[in-house]
Amino acid sequence: QIDDKATGKVDLKIAGSLAEPVVDVVVEIRDVGVAERSDIPRTDVTLKVQAKDGRAEVFAEAIAKDYAPATLKAEMAFLPKKWAEDMDSLMAEEIAGTLDLPRVDLSRFQSLIPGAEELGGVTEGKVVIAGIVSAPSVDGNLKLSGGKLRMKGTSIPPLDGIEFEVDADLETVKFNGAVASIAGGDLKIAGSLQLKNE
Repeated sequence: QIDDKATGKVDLKIAGSLAEPVVDVVVEIRDVGVAERSDIPRTDVTLKVQAKDGRAEVFAEAIAKDYAPATLKAEMAFLPKKWAEDMDSLMAEEIAGTLDLPRVDLSRFQSLIPGAEELGGVTEGKVVIAGIVSAPSVDGNLKLSGGKLRMKGTSIPPLDGIEFEVDADLETVKFNGAVASIAGGDLKIAGSLQLKNE
């Protein structure tokens, strides 16, 4: 649940004509936090949409204190007059976008896992969006490297050298992983999951 300390503003400018519109939107939200969780850093979110000369560009950024930003960039045609006359043309428009997830040091989140004595590793990821409005394609990748986990007062053995990678689209999730050290041995994991019924 989002707490009530966040603030925001919206700046909207519209000019031109229906045939050649110009739209400039900026949305800023500051100090977004989770209620009763002061250990989760507050985040500033910015969304910018610029549309002119028949093209629309979207840029979004989320920044938490002491963390690299997560960014989204996307673009597509912007032809409202054409779409009003022919809705199918909107559905056939090409879209392109990229979501970059920052490198995150998992040790910062140790306090969020009850009983964790040590948590480590680095994650990073990326999502690419393509295709057309009526049939978009989404390809994502998330990697964990150098992971480790030690729990207090449990039978879970220490885990070291955790490497894990997930690739996903709208139909399938594929994963590969390994633990270099667990109870005197090692562990390898691989598999896939179908998200779409045939």
